[in-house]
Amino acid sequence: MATAISDEQIASICRSEIDSASGYAGGEISNERAEALNYYYGEPYGDEVEGRSQVVTREVMETVEWILPSLARIFTDAENLVEFTPTNPDDVSQAKLETKVSNYVYWKQNRGFYNTYTFLKDALLSKTGILKIYWDDSDKESKEKYENLTPMQVEAMQMDPNTEREVLELEELENGLVNVTFKTIERNGQIRIEPVPPEEFGIARYARTPYTEDVNFCYHRTQKTFSELVQMGYSPDVIRTLPFDDDVQTEEELARRNMSDEQEPYDYVSEESMRMYWISECYINVDRDGDDIAELLRVTLAGGHYTASSARLLGIEEVDIMPFATCSPILMPHKFYGLSIADLTMDLQRIKSVLLRQMLDNTYLANNTRTAVNDTHVNMDDLLTSRPGGVVRYKGEGAASQYITPIPHNALPNQAFNMMEYLDDTRKQRTGVGDEVAGLDKNSLSSINPGVAAMAYDAARMKIELIARILAEVGFKSVFKIIHKLLLTHQDIPMMVNVGNQFAMVNPADWKDRENTSVTVGTGTVSKEKKMIALETIMNKQQEIVKNGGLGTIVMPHQLYQTVADMADAFGLPSDQYFTDPRTVPPKPPQPDVQQELAIAHSKALAMDAQSKLLQVQVTAAKNEAESSLKLREQELTAQSDRIKHNIEIEKMRLEQMQAETQSEEKIASLGIQIDKNETEERIKEMQLALQENTETQKREVEIFKAKIDSLTKLLQTEAKISDNQQNRDMNMLKDQLQKDVSDGET
Repeated sequence: MATAISDEQIASICRSEIDSASGYAGGEISNERAEALNYYYGEPYGDEVEGRSQVVTREVMETVEWILPSLARIFTDAENLVEFTPTNPDDVSQAKLETKVSNYVYWKQNRGFYNTYTFLKDALLSKTGILKIYWDDSDKESKEKYENLTPMQVEAMQMDPNTEREVLELEELENGLVNVTFKTIERNGQIRIEPVPPEEFGIARYARTPYTEDVNFCYHRTQKTFSELVQMGYSPDVIRTLPFDDDVQTEEELARRNMSDEQEPYDYVSEESMRMYWISECYINVDRDGDDIAELLRVTLAGGHYTASSARLLGIEEVDIMPFATCSPILMPHKFYGLSIADLTMDLQRIKSVLLRQMLDNTYLANNTRTAVNDTHVNMDDLLTSRPGGVVRYKGEGAASQYITPIPHNALPNQAFNMMEYLDDTRKQRTGVGDEVAGLDKNSLSSINPGVAAMAYDAARMKIELIARILAEVGFKSVFKIIHKLLLTHQDIPMMVNVGNQFAMVNPADWKDRENTSVTVGTGTVSKEKKMIALETIMNKQQEIVKNGGLGTIVMPHQLYQTVADMADAFGLPSDQYFTDPRTVPPKPPQPDVQQELAIAHSKALAMDAQSKLLQVQVTAAKNEAESSLKLREQELTAQSDRIKHNIEIEKMRLEQMQAETQSEEKIASLGIQIDKNETEERIKEMQLALQENTETQKREVEIFKAKIDSLTKLLQTEAKISDNQQNRDMNMLKDQLQKDVSDGET
């Protein structure tokens, strides 16, 4: 087992790596970047001659600024700069969610556009763009003042779990309320993304790829104020012991600030909180504990700007990732640093500047020619004063040409202009920047086919698109992988994110099963112009096929929809607001066969006729049965009435007999006879009531039976009429349908 390494040994290794790192201040890479910056600003080359033209062309600046808008559009126009692809069908919604959150962190929580622009410009101008992505859990200290609070409100604010509040001032009011001033410390960690100046970054010389994760050492050296170091958690007493007077300006820093050595920045040494200290964050893989497995450590050193030998160790911490995403626009195999656009154009700028100076000097000489003069006969003051219409006095009898003779000079050759065009063509061949319609007749651009012009434009942009692809695959993909990793590791508080125009709380701690997610960068492989040309060609061909009867065989409706939907998407418009996918429309019911429908309708008519006749028979039978029942019931009720009448006659005769017996004057009616008389009278009344009730019952039942018979009669008549009408309607509908189908067929 290996031996553990002490902290001081690790610091010594870092100092040695810094001094030998590629990109170190004052090294070859640093000097090349400084030269590129000077060319970009159009600084003099140092070989200028007084009295001669000193113009400097700006090919480096023009080329970089020409490419930047195209790259900015590629990386900022897309809805998502990077999209996470799902690993299985059940992972689609989760991948979309992580895409939204990661892009929200890049664009919203940080300065998304500024970071993107700076990354791109550093890559084009200074060989490598560098973004630092890290988790910032430093506390934010501030003061808060509140008025007219209740004691309970003050207590509730002090109990906030995310913010520590310390009462600095407390004023009690007469109404029981208070005015309070807090010292607040917010603990709310989040991802920070910052562009790193190339001169502040260095990497091991043995680096063979543009990925920092493939090397064992890199560093970031920057300046921090006394106050910033205190906020980072370092003791003020320790900070006061650090050197702060080693601020040596390197050639690259001076070039970036576009100032000379005499223009030193203002030093805040007199104010302690604003003192600047050089801090180096070194990331190194080393076996610290002697277990034969190297750990990734962050070693923080202070001081030693120009040389790291005097840097002091501030701390060592084990970390998970190297927090840098880097990329060059033109990759060189097996090297970390590639080439910049400035590297491709600096020599052209120098040559073109020399040619332009000579051309201007020749023009100046043509406008102000040299003159041979006899100074004994010519007034030299008049000759040296050059002004339009000026007079030159001379003495002598001869002509002025005898005393004043212009010295001829060689005219500017046409080859000089051809050389300037050659240099422009060379720049275009190297970078893809130049006249986008080169090779076409510029005097007849109005007659150029738009498709041909667009293809020429696209061909000229191929190099720019390659640069965009390199920056996307190597640079921005690394940025979002680091964002994803940091969210998994540190974001333990749910985030409010807009997902599909709906705000939702998202907890990235639930993503731990997606560490190996593949990433797709949102840049196209072809330009929008080329895509639009292809879509227009496809649409024209589809319309031709449809016109010739190919709809439904060679071209389907959903394929026509896909063409117009892709055109809307190419313009950046939502296709679903202008077109409807025919696959989402319910299919129309199939058109029935006319002959079959006629047969079915005829069968239905026959069935309905048979059913109507059956119903008529049933109704007639029911009517006959009702009439028979009515007759039988009338006979029964009549017989019952006759019996009651007969019984009433018998009882009346009996009652008359009793009355005859009671009216005899010679007899005295017995009590029994009187009783029988009364009972007979009662029976007669009851039978009369029964007779009356029987008569009423007979009337009611007769009415009921008659109503039933009438109803059956009407039903029979109605059914016959309905059957006839239905048959007529069915036949008319079939005739109309047949006529319509015949008309459609003719059309």
